[in-house]
Amino acid sequence: MRLLVPRRPSASGYSTFIRNEHGEETNDVARLMKRRWLVTGASRGIGLAVVQRAIAAGDQVALVARGAEIDEIAAEFGGNAIALRADVARDEDV
Repeated sequence: MRLLVPRRPSASGYSTFIRNEHGEETNDVARLMKRRWLVTGASRGIGLAVVQRAIAAGDQVALVARGAEIDEIAAEFGGNAIALRADVARDEDV
């Protein structure tokens, strides 16, 4: 579990530290932020592999694919995934 520990104001403003699971402090705020992905071709192959890795890392992913199976695939990943049925080669879909 990570905790934000506010510190005294400094010349550049408030500094924020993260206390990691070992009780050590760091100012690596980027570790707290989840990344957001938009993955095209997410129903198979490299696209699906990217989605799996991103979800495993705790990131949020928008899965884009042409086929109806994208809805089922996104549902398998739970709340960190959303399905967008689109063909990126078609202007109307983008």
